[in-house]
Amino acid sequence: MTATRRLESFILAIAILFLGLNFTYKLINLSLLHRRPKHDLVNGGVWNVEREHVAFAFDSGLRYDLNASQAWAALVPGDGIVHLGAQHEPFMVSMFHQLRCLDVMRDQLTKTRAQREEQPARHCMNYIRQMILCRGDTNLDPYQYPSNIHPVEPHPVRRCLDWRAVYEAVEENQREYAEWAPDGSATRI
Repeated sequence: MTATRRLESFILAIAILFLGLNFTYKLINLSLLHRRPKHDLVNGGVWNVEREHVAFAFDSGLRYDLNASQAWAALVPGDGIVHLGAQHEPFMVSMFHQLRCLDVMRDQLTKTRAQREEQPARHCMNYIRQMILCRGDTNLDPYQYPSNIHPVEPHPVRRCLDWRAVYEAVEENQREYAEWAPDGSATRI
């Protein structure tokens, strides 16, 4: 066997080895793809809830003051958890995670320093920071100078996505899950 023939045989053997490895890799990925749970998700983890645009007038928070624990708790139905897919896997809707985090931070402000739990508040501060940066709201807020010179309307009207549709979808999902798991084994966070 000549050197050229040996080189051709070696290259052919390497090519066959790479083809075999490529086939094995694709087969493994295909089997993993079929094992992944199928959810009502799109775009890598977004729950598709149709929402219309609505006009929303912001207020000064008269209803949600620092000591209004019940009002804050009512903002998050069923801990904000939905169960999706054939396996009814639990997920927390980001909007409710954010509201829950605001409630955690609010609660920490009502406690003395000795009573505060630093870790949940730290998680929530970081999560809210990330969500603000992620969503990047570029609406312009009126700026009120401390001197009250040239006062502006402090309560702008905004065009928002209707969050009532999210509440309705979550409540419907939670009812369906309760029917599916009537033994009370609903997941709680």
